[in-house]
Amino acid sequence: MVSLAARPARAPPTVLPDVAALAVVTLAAFWARWHGIAADPLWFDELLTWRRATQPPADLIADAFSGAHYPLYFLVVAGWVAAFGDAAAMLRAPSVLFGTLAVPVAFLVARDLGGRWAGHAAALLTALAPFAVTYAQEARPYALAMLLVQIALAGQVRLALRPGRGELGAWAAWVAGTAGALITLKGSVLWLLASLVGFAAMRAGLGLRARGRFDRAAWTAVGAVALVWLPWLAGMAGPFATRVAGYWVPAPSLVEVARGVGFAYLLGRLDPVAFHPFAEPIAPLGPVVLILAVAGALVLRGSAGVLLVAAALLPPVLLLAAGLITPVFVPRYLFTGVPAALVLAGVGAGALFDRVRAVRPAAPALAGALALAAGLQLAPYYAAERKPRWDLAAQALEHLVGPEDRLLFGDGLSRLTVELMLAHQGRTLDPAQVLPAPEAVAEAMPGRLLVVIGRSGQHDPPDLANLLPILGDPAFALPFGRQVWIAAFEPSVDRPG
Repeated sequence: MVSLAARPARAPPTVLPDVAALAVVTLAAFWARWHGIAADPLWFDELLTWRRATQPPADLIADAFSGAHYPLYFLVVAGWVAAFGDAAAMLRAPSVLFGTLAVPVAFLVARDLGGRWAGHAAALLTALAPFAVTYAQEARPYALAMLLVQIALAGQVRLALRPGRGELGAWAAWVAGTAGALITLKGSVLWLLASLVGFAAMRAGLGLRARGRFDRAAWTAVGAVALVWLPWLAGMAGPFATRVAGYWVPAPSLVEVARGVGFAYLLGRLDPVAFHPFAEPIAPLGPVVLILAVAGALVLRGSAGVLLVAAALLPPVLLLAAGLITPVFVPRYLFTGVPAALVLAGVGAGALFDRVRAVRPAAPALAGALALAAGLQLAPYYAAERKPRWDLAAQALEHLVGPEDRLLFGDGLSRLTVELMLAHQGRTLDPAQVLPAPEAVAEAMPGRLLVVIGRSGQHDPPDLANLLPILGDPAFALPFGRQVWIAAFEPSVDRPG
């Protein structure tokens, strides 16, 4: 009789090292996303997240739909805030977790396509890509939507690699990921379109009998997605149509488009509010990632390659095409293409490791060099001012504004930002001290007039110089960071009225 304990089962030789390496990369991804999580203040969009997350559920849903946003993410944050509080770090923590979870999913997708080295390269790039880190540090839905797109991509890649086989788990991953992304961010429709292109390529490669089975499974899956999505879409339709009619996005220049694409796909560094570069326009590692992604696209065959290329390229192409009607190109809207682009680069790296024999012994060293280069490339992100310093301006107003002084905001968005910032801190502005428009500056007598100007969103902030001909020279002007200012005008200054 053979003892059951005599010879314990042993894992395949690559499993434990792969699990250990993936664990290290995932921990590095968590650190990259958690590091400095509260260093920057909440900006306008994040303050809207806070406001929604602290409302009753019915009011939250109504407010989200009125702003042409799906409420799912805000409901998730509301539950988190109820458990852990509404400090900036806690508001952003769900995005940190979603962004971290995307790393092992990226590994699985790329491993299925190109082997273990492809998986490790894709995981490493996902862990340290500035685009992925940026939106994993924001209290906005982008990290959740990217994770859900990646889950859907994992399911569809598995289906593409096994055409004609009805893998229930793979179909379930595609349905859950796609439906979840669609009810998280409206831009996820770009993933749905790319996904349908991938399904068309899969179907074209099947025989007649297998095609019939595939059609039944695909229509069932698409129907399940529609069943989840359409009720939410009905709540979105009216507000979204109204918003598109007067959309806020300015028409981008070719330079801005190039920066946005480089930020999303080539590890560029942009601040998430103004989309100004933190460092040189072309990141040092960007050309390497581009070469690897092109190599990955050339290595992949069949419907899997069509799916990955469509998922990566359709977002910028369709956003720019939609700009013929109204400008909608914003770098963060490329979130559906980033997972596929990083997987393509991982597959290209895996092909290099597997096919060039001279590289194989140096594969761990090359992976370490890639990690070091990506980490160094990410460093300017942490050193930069990523969000306008409305927190400092709001704090200064508490000390600057006297009982007879008046406030004038450069625009309504600046006023709302300060009001939300103060509300988050448990404070309020005195509405009697706020002037409604520059034409009311005479009402500032007999106290000082404090003019508050800064960037709240993507539009450039109002120019203080445009107000100077009306107000004269300020007694002093205080900058708060590089995007917010307060200028004080003394009562002695002649004013209209």
